[in-house]
Amino acid sequence: MNARDDAPYSDGVALPQHGSRRIRRGGRRHHDFYRGNLLAADGRLVALVDWDEAFVGPPEVGLANGAWEWGGGLWADDLDRVFTFVNLYVAAGGTAPGLTEVELRQLVRARLRWEVRYSRLRNPDEDYEARQLLVYERLRVR
Repeated sequence: MNARDDAPYSDGVALPQHGSRRIRRGGRRHHDFYRGNLLAADGRLVALVDWDEAFVGPPEVGLANGAWEWGGGLWADDLDRVFTFVNLYVAAGGTAPGLTEVELRQLVRARLRWEVRYSRLRNPDEDYEARQLLVYERLRVR
């Protein structure tokens, strides 16, 4: 995206600070967490591969990305399945303390913005990008 194309997609995507709660600093995050990058044996996850998009960041970013992917967020009409993932993650003792709806919306919008930019550099898919931008708008915090 150039500055002109990016203008409608630039607000509300900073790391959130909600009330007195601050997003924590963290460690390594995979950033491409989907079925194609998981190896399983005997019904258990044994490896996470393809770390070329990894970064260092807070656990909330990893939680938002995982919840979005595994909750079917891009194709869902609401955030119910996404929050089911968040709640199961917290109950299982994950490193992030959970997410508010505002935090989830902002973090997912940041991810979608990054994905559109990344895709445009590598292998653009206009139909998929159109879906991402539609959902990006639906997630706007009002």
